[in-house]
Amino acid sequence: MEVKIDATFGEREAGKAYRDREGAYLLAVEKGMLAVADTPSGWFLPGGGIEPGESHEGCVERECLEELGSPARVGEYLGCAEGFMMLDYDGPFHPIQFYYAGTLGAPVQEPTEPGHALRWVPVEEAAQKMYLEWQRWAVKKLLEKDAELWDLYTEDRVLTGETHVRGKPLPEGRHHLVVHVWVRNGKGEYLISQRAADRPTFPLMWECTGGSVVKGEDSLAGALREVKEEVGLDLVPEDGRVVLSMVRGEGFHDIVDVWLFDYDGPLALEKATTKEVAQCRWMDAGEIRQLFEAGEFVDTLGYFFEVLAENP
Repeated sequence: MEVKIDATFGEREAGKAYRDREGAYLLAVEKGMLAVADTPSGWFLPGGGIEPGESHEGCVERECLEELGSPARVGEYLGCAEGFMMLDYDGPFHPIQFYYAGTLGAPVQEPTEPGHALRWVPVEEAAQKMYLEWQRWAVKKLLEKDAELWDLYTEDRVLTGETHVRGKPLPEGRHHLVVHVWVRNGKGEYLISQRAADRPTFPLMWECTGGSVVKGEDSLAGALREVKEEVGLDLVPEDGRVVLSMVRGEGFHDIVDVWLFDYDGPLALEKATTKEVAQCRWMDAGEIRQLFEAGEFVDTLGYFFEVLAENP
């Protein structure tokens, strides 16, 4: 089958016998950070050469375990690039690399590939610093396709009119808007979700729904979207209210709106539009406290006990 090449780097020199090698590679991004294989030579996308009879997906899954010790989930195909290079140990080399978006889970074993370690780096930085030019191209392609844009605010919540690309450092004195969404039923229980095992931050930890508000959204629109994406619920706007707003500085630089929604319908995780959540269930304040004290609940949500549990 003819391969569609989207980008070519270098030139094939006449009279040289190049060794062709097809490979499949993963671009996994979490909160603006890209998973790379950190080696003595530099940063590489996790992945490698496709073995005979092996699918692209199977190649990525195998290579991620070998290089990083982490399970991978392959998603959307992004494109293909080729390069022409001279290897000191192997002569003329013609890599043909297929790139896929996807997710990378927390490590489950030690890497078996010597000199490889998992490292999460800012996507923008990776687009400039990947060792191979064609892998820099792949990261830039991902950025162009999936750039999440934020509106920027002052600390006093004044909309500045500036647009920010997630993954880039925030300008001095600027904040973005984040929502935490607590959903409560008539029994006083809260809808709590467990993060998927392949989330690189807080895998399998419990939390409420939440995330960043994207460009053009207000706080309410962001809250409704995040709940639909993560746990599949279509909440009624009039059933929600903001119970806390806080500005977080160092390490966050955001403005957090904490929403409380009343909801007594069925759970609908199968209708979620992302795979960020492994499971969700109703819990009372006592159960949430047990998880928190056991270190199984995301610790930045500790305000729950003062703001919600003690003020139903």
